[in-house]
Amino acid sequence: MGNTAITLDEKQGLRKKIIDTSVALITQDGYENFSLRKVAQTLDLQLPTLRLFYKTKKDVIADMADTLYYKIMLDAITLSKGYPKTTHEDQIRAQMQMFIYNFIREPEMTKAIMYSGVNEMFAARNQNSMPHMSGMEIFDEQLKQGSHSMEFKPYVAGTTWMILSSMTGFIVSCLENKLYESEQFDSIVLNYINLLIGGIKA
Repeated sequence: MGNTAITLDEKQGLRKKIIDTSVALITQDGYENFSLRKVAQTLDLQLPTLRLFYKTKKDVIADMADTLYYKIMLDAITLSKGYPKTTHEDQIRAQMQMFIYNFIREPEMTKAIMYSGVNEMFAARNQNSMPHMSGMEIFDEQLKQGSHSMEFKPYVAGTTWMILSSMTGFIVSCLENKLYESEQFDSIVLNYINLLIGGIKA
């Protein structure tokens, strides 16, 4: 009897196909009409095989969110390594830009997450009843340091989730109106970030 064990690469490849197919189905039919059964039918998989990866459609959304959050966290760490020679404003500006573009680079996946109605943006990562997500600690530390050095207003520390929620709303608007397809999109992002920075500078 041949060896039918699936390799790690095959598992990762199948997982990506499931995610890509789920994004396409949610984009086409909406989250309410999305089901694991439809994904299995589209990929010609047995439903029990699909359930080895995801038990519910909410699990699919959670994995999409985790994929984006992981990239954000890695980028936040990478950016933080270059901070010693930059101002706190430059640090926050770079993090804001990174946050926005990471979601915009995956427009259909981001829309699938945001329009699913599944609260994966913050609530699934709550700590002490406060909204939380990957990379918030780094962002919050930059705000605290900027506040202590009087580069930012004194009340700014601890408002990370408010700022990220505002940026999430901006991202949704950009996606709904397809502003990311505009030649002026970089300028739109820059103007928005300048507006946010203006609100926290001392």
